[in-house]
Amino acid sequence: MFGPLKNWSHFCRMLHKTISVLPHVTYMVTLVLFRMGMHIDYSCADIVGEGIHVANVHDVAAFILKHSGSMTAMKLQKLVYYSQAWGLVWDEEPLFPERVEAWANGPVVRELYDVHRGQFRVSAHKLGNPDALTDEESNTVRSVLSFYGKLASQQLSDLTHREVPWRDARVGLEPGERGNREITHESMAEYYSSLP
Repeated sequence: MFGPLKNWSHFCRMLHKTISVLPHVTYMVTLVLFRMGMHIDYSCADIVGEGIHVANVHDVAAFILKHSGSMTAMKLQKLVYYSQAWGLVWDEEPLFPERVEAWANGPVVRELYDVHRGQFRVSAHKLGNPDALTDEESNTVRSVLSFYGKLASQQLSDLTHREVPWRDARVGLEPGERGNREITHESMAEYYSSLP
């Protein structure tokens, strides 16, 4: 279900990410772990109660704005998208659990869009915690900002339109037609890992 695990903390993070993607499911997950020769039962509430935090799209957006300053809402969306894509390649796991959708102007995370709806420029994102990212996640986002951050929002949008993940998710839709199909983790990981 989770693939190879680095350690106990990694297991807890992966479990929490899986649960956070399925908030509509009522659950009580009990893990029976063998630790120091004893079986220990943990419920999801215990795991979350231990202070394990999984970054969400708002944390990533807050990190980007903290390190890059004010930008258009469209540019923020594209930088969040590229952070997710390269996180899947370099870190081999999603940076945040929210889905990315293939809208007419490029990839969009609806939860982030809803916060900035009607705003052209964004300078702060109070819903997120920029310090919530791990060192590995922070390094991924910094690398994305270093490479893509100098591009204007329209350049980033045009770039995503030339790339397979967005194009595949838009198959059958007219240019400019509304759509909310998901750009899957698999399509992002496969495409971006193939780039030189």
